[in-house]
Amino acid sequence: MDIPAASRFDRIDRTFEKALAEGRRFLYEFEVYWVLLSMGLNAPSQVYIPQLEAFDPDSLALIRTPEVVVKVVSPHIAHKSDVGGVRFARNTVEDVIRAYRSIRDAVRENLPEAGFHGVMVAEKIAFRQTFGHEVLAALKQDPFFGPVVTFGAGGLFTEFFAKEFTAGKGLAVRSTFGLDRNAIREMIRQPAICQPLAGHVRGVPRPLVEEDQLVELLEALRDLADRYSPRNPESRFTIHEMELNPVVVTEDRRLVAVDGLLRFDDEKISETPRPIAKIEKLLRPRSVLVAGASERKKNPGRIILDNLVADSSVAREHLYVLHPEAASVAGVKAVKSLDELPERVDLAVVSVPAEAALPLLEDMVVRRAVESVILISGGFAETEEGREREARLREILAKSHVTPDGGVVVNGGNCLGIYSRSGGYNTFFLPPWKVDFVEARGENVALISQSGAYLVAQTSNFERTIRPRYAISFGNQIDLTVNDYLEYLKDDPEVDVFAIYLEGFRPYAGRRFLEAAREVVAGGRAVIMFKAGRTAEGTAAAASHTAAMAGDFEVAREVLAQVGVIHAETLNTFEDYLKTFSFLKDRPPLGNRVGIVSNAGFECTVAADRLFDLELARFSAETKARIQANLPRAIVTAKNPLDTTPVTPTANFLEIVRAVTEDEEVDCVIASPLPCTPALNTLPKGEGHDDDITREDSVPNGLIRIARETRKPLVVCVDSGRLYDPMVTLMEVAGVPVFRRIDRATQALSTYVTRRAPPA
Repeated sequence: MDIPAASRFDRIDRTFEKALAEGRRFLYEFEVYWVLLSMGLNAPSQVYIPQLEAFDPDSLALIRTPEVVVKVVSPHIAHKSDVGGVRFARNTVEDVIRAYRSIRDAVRENLPEAGFHGVMVAEKIAFRQTFGHEVLAALKQDPFFGPVVTFGAGGLFTEFFAKEFTAGKGLAVRSTFGLDRNAIREMIRQPAICQPLAGHVRGVPRPLVEEDQLVELLEALRDLADRYSPRNPESRFTIHEMELNPVVVTEDRRLVAVDGLLRFDDEKISETPRPIAKIEKLLRPRSVLVAGASERKKNPGRIILDNLVADSSVAREHLYVLHPEAASVAGVKAVKSLDELPERVDLAVVSVPAEAALPLLEDMVVRRAVESVILISGGFAETEEGREREARLREILAKSHVTPDGGVVVNGGNCLGIYSRSGGYNTFFLPPWKVDFVEARGENVALISQSGAYLVAQTSNFERTIRPRYAISFGNQIDLTVNDYLEYLKDDPEVDVFAIYLEGFRPYAGRRFLEAAREVVAGGRAVIMFKAGRTAEGTAAAASHTAAMAGDFEVAREVLAQVGVIHAETLNTFEDYLKTFSFLKDRPPLGNRVGIVSNAGFECTVAADRLFDLELARFSAETKARIQANLPRAIVTAKNPLDTTPVTPTANFLEIVRAVTEDEEVDCVIASPLPCTPALNTLPKGEGHDDDITREDSVPNGLIRIARETRKPLVVCVDSGRLYDPMVTLMEVAGVPVFRRIDRATQALSTYVTRRAPPA
């Protein structure tokens, strides 16, 4: 049934208006069926009997089945069968009246506090109650991503599959963003329920239902979710949740919903757009004001000022300190008030207590004394007493954003600061002898972190290997959000990898993140995320730390993957992926056929067991001959993974790696020299041995040469202790990704070759 969009939405609006007039923000089941019919979907024919006195016996003629289902209508009963609220009856006046009375009495006895608003009489849909014949289809407004659609096993199987199956196999979840017919088909084929539906299991000789019917069902839910989104001003109403469970496959191979719920209201959400172009002033300022720097003590503000004085591209005559008494601090001109500033400043760094920060920021905004602010101060919505303070600041900033000049943008509060290599400054409140940004090969990275502490740990972990173009601690997202940074920085050609630690999006802000992330990925670059706040306990910790609403982790993981965001399950994998994608940026993968060379049998076994999405390459005859010529005689045969044994010396091991790398049947390589064997040169020069890794013929220098000569992705594993840290550092400083466990190497390389998108 093809119903014009305007007409079908008009019908649905009238249903909402009627419910709202009765004081309801939900629809009764029979009203949910009206919505489905308005969308051109199948639903049981039904009759609503609010009271026996209002029952029209002739209305049963609308139901053509000889048997009917009679269900209680109540705003307070979720599971009708549990309280005796469902009866099957013959389609006769007498049997329907008898079922009405039976349900009414059962409800009054089992749940007397529930309101009894009559019954719905519906046709009994014939279907087999076996796995594959019941599906769940639902929509909801996710608190971060807005409209999302869910599909999976329905009926009695729903909770079991969602709980027991791996992520995505119980239920498939998608944002409506970019959810066209092809994307819906992929979604349908993801959960395990698709196997019997498609006739791909034993005993099911043909598809139970045509896939096009499932596509049309989810298209209708997508359209409802978008039309009735809280951010869509074209509709008066918002559908917060609609669940059809189950939608059954009938004997005549139709999809029919036999239960449904829907919650709605007439509230809408709007957000004042932030002038993200002003992030240019924030990240590349030509003038800076520091508020909160002590004249004598090394407080956070003073450390920030010292960092700016020691290593900043901002000219000294455009550096200022806000100080009530001093004429200068650390050789920088001090002003007693904003009135004394000789210019409108690009960036203010505010590190004063929250109670003093609020009036200062209000003054900055009213006077337009600054273009942007890094708000170091905590004490806002991460604390009970600070919530009102933060609400006031949000209001001030929002009002400024609707003015012609866009007002002032603020990063933070409760943040550690920002390091901007492109802007030539560091506002971390940490001295350089604790965390320093030194020259490194990996300079194509933007680190964007909600947690300042993690950002410090991350930059310290990558000292001498990655010097980010930006390291941004954005804290509470009082104003600027993670979306704003990704949207702005996606146009920076010097950034290939966006590494994001996130505890929560601002309400409904995730949709914009998806739009920006898809553009980044389509351009052949990477967005890697570690999403914290995955459990109830983690969510509570995130809220207490950065006032983040962590949201539903499973939804976030599925929806982010939809646009190509690479999600890291652990902090180790997060940093592994960051290193791999940064170092291998100029090595676009040719395929997933991997050659693995080790000198330890256990590594070969573990690597073969943990290939992830890699495939073992078949070495060519020429490669096998080159390998065999460098192996100990009559001990090892040339196979993949290759165990060269601990007796193979450095030159032979390197020649084997080179042979594997040059094989046209190999797309990527893992070299894993277990360094403890005396046969390999893997230690710094020292007493009692001949090793010296600074020599050109050492293992690390040899692997560096091979990595530079090939255009194929090559990673190294060094599974040994601190004695071999210098060997690891030597290779990583040269831009070779090194891992301390073989399964971390296979996982990182697999993720790279399967998820690095080619440039658009």
